[in-house]
Amino acid sequence: MKDTPENKVKESIKKLLKADGWFVQSNPQFGPYVRPGRPDMEAYKGGRVILIECKSKDGRQSPAQKQYQADVAPYAPYILARSVEDIMPYMTTVQTLF
Repeated sequence: MKDTPENKVKESIKKLLKADGWFVQSNPQFGPYVRPGRPDMEAYKGGRVILIECKSKDGRQSPAQKQYQADVAPYAPYILARSVEDIMPYMTTVQTLF
């Protein structure tokens, strides 16, 4: 994985979710069975699921990502995360120290 601002966000979020007991699955972005716009990762815990699209501070969603978000909004939380702070409302055991 390249050392980009977006990838740093992905790794930080993945580590925090795992520390909080979530099962985290990174999603492939290309392939014959991948729907365009699919979020970067999904996390599962206690019968709950959250969908997470990671972006750098200045990153923007593609039109396909916006459409995917609109399509899944009635079914599961979709988080556009630019930092770990964006997923903190979903943490159950990990709390911030500051």
